[in-house]
Amino acid sequence: MDELVIYLMSLEEKEGEGIDRKLFESEIIQKPLPFFNPLYNGFIAIFSAISKFFWHFEVKNPENLKFDNNIIAANHTSYLDMVWLAVSTPVKYRKFVYVAGSADLKLLRYGFPFLPVIWVDKNNTLDVIKRSADILRQGYNLIIFPEGGRTSTGKMMEFKIGAAFIAKNLNKKIIPVTINGAYDIWSRHSFLPKFNRRLKGNIVVGKAIDPLDFKSVQDLNDALKESERSKSVMLSHLPGIAYRCALDEHWTMHFISDGCLQLTGYPSASILNNKEITFNEIIAPEYRNSLHEQWEVVVHDKTFFKGEYEIITSEGKRKWVFE
Repeated sequence: MDELVIYLMSLEEKEGEGIDRKLFESEIIQKPLPFFNPLYNGFIAIFSAISKFFWHFEVKNPENLKFDNNIIAANHTSYLDMVWLAVSTPVKYRKFVYVAGSADLKLLRYGFPFLPVIWVDKNNTLDVIKRSADILRQGYNLIIFPEGGRTSTGKMMEFKIGAAFIAKNLNKKIIPVTINGAYDIWSRHSFLPKFNRRLKGNIVVGKAIDPLDFKSVQDLNDALKESERSKSVMLSHLPGIAYRCALDEHWTMHFISDGCLQLTGYPSASILNNKEITFNEIIAPEYRNSLHEQWEVVVHDKTFFKGEYEIITSEGKRKWVFE
């Protein structure tokens, strides 16, 4: 697909608006489905319960997942990817979301009629781009897997340029979504998922990427891939925590990664929005004022913070941390 899209981009430079018009401005051929099958909500509810019970599934930064005519781009690791994205979508928005899905799963449409899917195979690239653009032009949202297929190793594959190509030409924001843990639970090599409660899965939603911020399709695609890669690596392998908080007296946490439990002894849910304890209370008392003063300077000067201080774990033990 990449080679064809790059070829089309070169034609744009030579032939002006001809290719653009055919793909992004011509008569709409992909109409929305006449109705949304309500049985899907029951199916999604069942998988939601299974995912939360066995794999502690959760969505991190759900406030970033907006359904106002955007492209949602996710890494593709497992048979669970589409299901977890559906679980993450509020019921009221599900009928406004389409998926560009592999034709290998096309038999699903017989068991589940009226699937909101644009089927992708190696021979219909132009048709997929056209139909995907049609859906977006009518105000719907589109889920795309830029890798073009499920990974066979668990590692992120090279991103195809199709999602960025569509986003740039239609000026649609891309919401980067990173799926973590699904490969270990149900990879393409397994017939059934592993119902093991020691395995964990989550979806991390990044900030929307505006195509207007990038000069070229390639720059936009590179930014998308880096966003996916950084969230996956940072949140899966970081020996500590990643967080986002307010600069207030409590250090009110709006997001904190799963490493919180191992580092502090407190589950992340107990610290989020000061539910049971504030992060300021975890910081050793003698460091609290100085940390606030240092951070106020850093924020004012728009520089970086680097420092060491002690925290007090849930067991009352002191632990040095480097930030």
